[in-house]
Amino acid sequence: MKLGANTNFAIYTMPELIKQYYQAYTDIYISMTSGWSIEILEQMENNDLDVGILTGDYDWYGNKILLKRDPLTIISKKEISLKRLDQEYRIVYKSHQNFNTYIELENSITKSINDWWSERYDTYARNIIQADKIEICKKFVEQGMGYAIVPKSCILDSDSFYTKDLKFKNGDSITRNTWLLYREAAMNKDIANFISFCKIYFEIK
Repeated sequence: MKLGANTNFAIYTMPELIKQYYQAYTDIYISMTSGWSIEILEQMENNDLDVGILTGDYDWYGNKILLKRDPLTIISKKEISLKRLDQEYRIVYKSHQNFNTYIELENSITKSINDWWSERYDTYARNIIQADKIEICKKFVEQGMGYAIVPKSCILDSDSFYTKDLKFKNGDSITRNTWLLYREAAMNKDIANFISFCKIYFEIK
């Protein structure tokens, strides 16, 4: 089975998921690809993958299942005060983007954070470092250099951060949707088993 997943999902969720999957289904070989969500989508569109997992609400004309909603969360080595957050240094996570692709920009973490920020503050964030990997941002935060805003699924039990989920003033959480994409026409036993397992794993009814 050819499986593709966005990098953060591949790092933080896929190992445990696949470990449990192999406990139920041992007679399968998986070829896994990771990359940016837009790259996984393009590979699905080119029929290079059997199953794709990506984050963001992209147009897909095959079948898709919502696996989870992942909150965006502030991480810091010190207690977080929203009243003075605009005075703190920020470590910016900004994933790769194709600036010719408007849909990708609409699905970016940057846009979600900017919408939240502009509702609360009338000044720019004090950005000091930008990185395209969450692991790098977390390392800078661990050194006490500032806060970062990352998907909550990328925070491990072993991480020693203060955290606060992003919410609009009306109380609505700011989340990112993670989808499983597939094609009914390409369905076989292995793909069907993997989809069924994911539904159980993510408690989808």
